[in-house]
Amino acid sequence: MKCITKTWFIFVLLVINTAVFSQGKMQIKTGQTIPDFVLKNLAGEKYSLKDYKSRKIVYLNFFTISSARTRRDIAELTRIYGIYKKRNVEILGIAVKEKTEKLSFFVREFNISYPILLDSEGLIRSAYNIKTLPQSIIIDRKGLVRYVGLTPPEDFEAFLKELKAQKKKK
Repeated sequence: MKCITKTWFIFVLLVINTAVFSQGKMQIKTGQTIPDFVLKNLAGEKYSLKDYKSRKIVYLNFFTISSARTRRDIAELTRIYGIYKKRNVEILGIAVKEKTEKLSFFVREFNISYPILLDSEGLIRSAYNIKTLPQSIIIDRKGLVRYVGLTPPEDFEAFLKELKAQKKKK
């Protein structure tokens, strides 16, 4: 009986803990806007999400260099960037809690051509309540989230055509 009471007590504490610590944090969902951020790239240049609103579709890719999935996704993101950077699509890689030196080497090693931004303290990741890395978020020109997933959309070209078609309908 004492064991059941103790287990129940721990369960209640976990539920309360989860409720308290998740309050105030947003959950990124399609159809919503997300707050602006300002982050620096490896050269120290500032990037702000609001700079792209009404101009470009933005693909955010939150990652860590130790993730095998990140390493697999880089080739696809680089390919997408090469094709769409001149078609009003911007990819911003956001390195979470990475050391600048290691990240610089990683960018050179994988020949990453899209901008890589530093979320050195993980503040943007935390503000967006991103639990799993890598995490992909695609934002349309209006600033609305249109995709959230662990990897790029299965068929990015079809996804982009659909996104652009929605714009024409409105």
